Amino acid sequence: MAYIPDKEAVFRHILIKGGFDSTFIYTICRLFNSVEIFWNSPQKQWRMILKNEELEKFQNIRASSSIDVEISLLLKQEISLVMPEQQEYPKLLKEVYMPPKLLYYRGNISKLNKDFSLSIVGSRKTSTYGKAAIAEIVRGLAHKNINVISGLALGADACAHENALRNNLYTAAILGSGIINENIFPRSNYHLAQRILEAGGCIISEYPPEAPAYPSNFPARNRIIAGLAKAILVSEAANGSGSLITAHIGLEENRDIWAIPGQIFDALSVGTNRLIYKGARPAINAKVILEEYFGSEEEKSQKQNEAVKLSLFSNSSIEEQILKLLQKNKMDIEEIFSSIKAPSSEVNQALTSLEISDKIIIESGLVFARHLTKLKND
Repeated sequence: MAYIPDKEAVFRHILIKGGFDSTFIYTICRLFNSVEIFWNSPQKQWRMILKNEELEKFQNIRASSSIDVEISLLLKQEISLVMPEQQEYPKLLKEVYMPPKLLYYRGNISKLNKDFSLSIVGSRKTSTYGKAAIAEIVRGLAHKNINVISGLALGADACAHENALRNNLYTAAILGSGIINENIFPRSNYHLAQRILEAGGCIISEYPPEAPAYPSNFPARNRIIAGLAKAILVSEAANGSGSLITAHIGLEENRDIWAIPGQIFDALSVGTNRLIYKGARPAINAKVILEEYFGSEEEKSQKQNEAVKLSLFSNSSIEEQILKLLQKNKMDIEEIFSSIKAPSSEVNQALTSLEISDKIIIESGLVFARHLTKLKND
């Protein structure tokens, strides 16, 4: 079945495209439940909440816009829309303060709700060390279904996407511009964006398709990068770096912050080293990240051993162990509980089963095997 955007999403798109910001959409949805209801409300209701300038802008947009034309254009551009009210909207992003009331995307967004996501950010002027560190960590994550989130910027972002693709990991690029081909920014990463889509990844923005990459868009874009992931990895950051903004947003939104340690004399490591000093987790390799979220190999082995032990201690096995203990002598019931390494409830259940089946006798806290009682009587 061909994708058709939700009508409410298209109404929101028309307002955003016409110059109304996210705060305005929030206000409309709070007061009217939806933009569509507001759109079709009597003019006197518009006047109650809109200033003269806003009212004129809204009326012009309403008079010149067509839902059907906008839907046709979005379909032609292969751009999908998703709202927080819809199942496809990234669940983690819903947790942030004022999540975008509308996301534009191309590609597969559903993976963001299925697997663990890690956002990787860093300097646009990333060093050889920074690139090598990102490559090493992403390679170490490759055997897990981990989503790599970044911003398609030069430097660390591009390195994160490239290494995700190289290691067959899903990757999503969050843009500070529109996502039509002509507006993908920076232009030098246009082909990288196409490769992300070809590999089954995703390109996402809260800005309308034709929106240029204004500098003011990027701090807001960073909150989406932070919001889409459980954890944020900062590869390198000088003082005042945009990646530090992403890390601070992540902290406010209860995300885990990781930082790659660097030399104390390196300007690009000042920010990351300071993050670690303030409590960020040092990303010394991929193993520590995997252990944090997936457990260590030792823990897995221990759990497997425990599972094997539990499977051995089925009631039938416990019953056999009890009968073996009672082959020659009677035993105090407490001795039986302490001799068999199984949960007390299961030992008790096994004792009850043996007594009912007339294989043992329990008297005054002592347990006898039935064959021993016969010998005694003889």
